This record gives sequence, structure tokens and C-alpha cells, in this order.
Amino acid sequence: MLNKVMLIGNLGADADIKALSNNRTVANFSIAVSSSYKDKDGNWVNVTDWVNISKFTPGDYLIANLKKGARVYVEGELKTSMVEKDNVKTYYTRVNASVVKPLDRETVNASAETVAKNDGEPAGVPADDDLPF
Repeated sequence: MLNKVMLIGNLGADADIKALSNNRTVANFSIAVSSSYKDKDGNWVNVTDWVNISKFTPGDYLIANLKKGARVYVEGELKTSMVEKDNVKTYYTRVNASVVKPLDRETVNASAETVAKNDGEPAGVPADDDLPF
């Protein structure tokens, strides 16, 4: 079985970061992913979907610097949960991210400044040579 999702999109709002036990955190955010196709008349139609993301981490500085509008690469797996209220079942699907990488230079630079202030190194911050722009 394979359950893998890879997305590139823009954050709809700042990441909501909550502290958990054992010095871990969870960051919840949504990203807008877009695609386009030609309709039957030959006109281009743009479609935007919103995807909910959760990233569990032991205190990643990178996540703290994710702000509304930031362009990110997300890799992870789909998870569906069910909530029952008043005998009505509602299902929610989200991506449990294993990788979240900023694609905007500003986010990478802000993360590097945070690392310098905290004398630590976040995982996954690409060097300038590894950025796709």
C-alpha cells in the first residue's frame, strides 16, 4: 500500500502552532493548490482547492515562520477522521505532513534568523543553492 501526497501551494493563514507534551508541537494550516484545464469551448479554467495540513514536530523553527501567503512544498500522507455530533457523522480529511519546505526566500531567511537567535538548527531549511528560484 502507498499513501503519499506531494503538494505545492500558498498558506491561507499563518500556521496555528500548539504545544503538546514531550516538547513537541503541532502546526495546523491550510494551503491553496491550483490547477487548470481547458473547458469544452477551449477556454482555460482555473480551479483552487484548499487542503488542511498538520505537521507534528519537536519544535521546528521553520514552521513558526510560515505566514499567510507563503509558498510551501508539503509531503505527507492522507488521514481521515470522523466526528459524531447529535448522531451525525462528519468526516475530515487532512494531510499529516512529514516534510514542509518554504519556497519563498523571505521565509527561509526568517527561519535562518530565528535559528541564529536560538543557537540551534532547524531540519529542512535548504541552502540558497537548493532553492528553486
